[in-house]
Amino acid sequence: MWKSDRKSKLLCVLLYVALVLNSSRALAYIPPNVTESYLYASYVQQEKSRWCWVACAENATIQEGCNTMDQYNAVYILKGYTPNFYPNVGGTPSETAVAAELMCNHALDYVSDSAKTFSFISDKIYNGHSVIAGYTYTLDGDTFNHMVLLMGWNTSSGVQKIKFYNPQTGNYQTESFALFCSGLYNDSVYVSSVYVD
Repeated sequence: MWKSDRKSKLLCVLLYVALVLNSSRALAYIPPNVTESYLYASYVQQEKSRWCWVACAENATIQEGCNTMDQYNAVYILKGYTPNFYPNVGGTPSETAVAAELMCNHALDYVSDSAKTFSFISDKIYNGHSVIAGYTYTLDGDTFNHMVLLMGWNTSSGVQKIKFYNPQTGNYQTESFALFCSGLYNDSVYVSSVYVD
């Protein structure tokens, strides 16, 4: 009997420790009366036509207040070669995460993942972290990739809306999250995410 009680107590302690260790990854509580949240900063446009990925990394670290490097320096380190030190090339979500870590001098850990839910994104933004969204879009029959910085959300009208900064145009846009995910917004489909772990 005593051994069984001891095992039960040990099991309870182990479960408690596991819950505490995993609680940092759980979604935080957003009060029901909060219907919007925005993260404004001195965002910058992409320096070259295919540098949306590194511009978003720079903007994410600017928003976090830890940016130590511009797009040219990051591209030089990650993609530069002799004689083209600043090639006008795109980047994958995982390369965007590496660029963000590099641009904040490894003060934050970034991960790349698939598209996330509205709850996940709104939780990140409400708690002070923007999310980089990668999407594919079709133009004249060809498929392209692009990245934007998700930096706001709103549910006050009963519709889940996201606000993002587009480094290609330098503009803020607000769209229905459902349309952004479905391909009905500019024939684009949200497919990947980069965010602070």
